[in-house]
Amino acid sequence: MTSTQIIVLSAISVYFLGMILMGIFTGRKETQEDFIIASRNVGTFPTAAALAASVRDGMGVVIWFGFAATGIGYGGMWLFLGVMFGMALFATVGPRIRKMAADNGYITIGEVVRSRIGPVTEKLTAATILAFAVLLIAIQLYVSGHVFADLVGITPAVGVWTVAAVVSFYLYSG
Repeated sequence: MTSTQIIVLSAISVYFLGMILMGIFTGRKETQEDFIIASRNVGTFPTAAALAASVRDGMGVVIWFGFAATGIGYGGMWLFLGVMFGMALFATVGPRIRKMAADNGYITIGEVVRSRIGPVTEKLTAATILAFAVLLIAIQLYVSGHVFADLVGITPAVGVWTVAAVVSFYLYSG
């Protein structure tokens, strides 16, 4: 194992340990509603940070936009324009949806959609969100497991299972 691999493995180990300790020490202190909707008290900065992380994984925004601009050309501008349109839509519609949800006690997007359109659409909304969530989780586990495996020098399958075990423990404990 090279010195670079040792340093990177040490950093990842500290990160994994931090995730596990955070899950143990901060978990189970809130009610189920606090966990799901954060008591509706999430500020602007945490919301913006969560959106930035969910659009792409931090630096991924720069890499994706950079690839789109240099690798695809002008067609790649549509990625940037699409993300910006989505953020603008969220900024204008989001506060109204948040107010409606708070006024009516809605917790999920499906409940908001059901109240506006009908009960069938709630199930379609839930199925769509579930499908994309499963795909996103699978992609994240695949990529992070392969990166971990390459850095540590283990097989990709062991890397994926290791990352999945740490993340699962973190989610389960906190």
